[in-house]
Amino acid sequence: MNTKIVAIVVAVVILIGGAFAFIGLSNSAMRDYASNSAPGLSQSGVPPADDSGAETGTGAPGGTGVYTDYSPAAVSAANGTTVLFFHAPWCPQCVALDRDITANGAPDGWTILKADYDSSTELKRKYGVTLQTTVVFIDSDGELIAKEIVYDEPTLASLVAAAP
Repeated sequence: MNTKIVAIVVAVVILIGGAFAFIGLSNSAMRDYASNSAPGLSQSGVPPADDSGAETGTGAPGGTGVYTDYSPAAVSAANGTTVLFFHAPWCPQCVALDRDITANGAPDGWTILKADYDSSTELKRKYGVTLQTTVVFIDSDGELIAKEIVYDEPTLASLVAAAP
């Protein structure tokens, strides 16, 4: 009877240890993916984003819209279609979408504002955002028009397709 209990306890300990090892390896793989092991390229082969904070859509190859960091002033200055992109630098999907927008440029007449998912608590609450890679379409008063999560297909094309 005692050996049966010991065997069950050992099995449970092994299962728990295996689960922690799996989680640790998964997190490590995500960090490796996000940090781009190949210098100068993402996993998709797109050059890394410009982290200077400057507008990246103007003059980019495909669109002359604006892609810049979120600020209340940027919302006020936005014309045309305005989108808040809730981005987390640790999220591979967010990084992929950011690079696609940077590489292709925001569409003509669009303003895409990158909001930091981790620090924009009030903004997330206002628009009901619960997952990074959420894009929120707003009007000129900052009111919600529509929102979509583009996590499964983090591309500029899926962001544009989500437009109301």
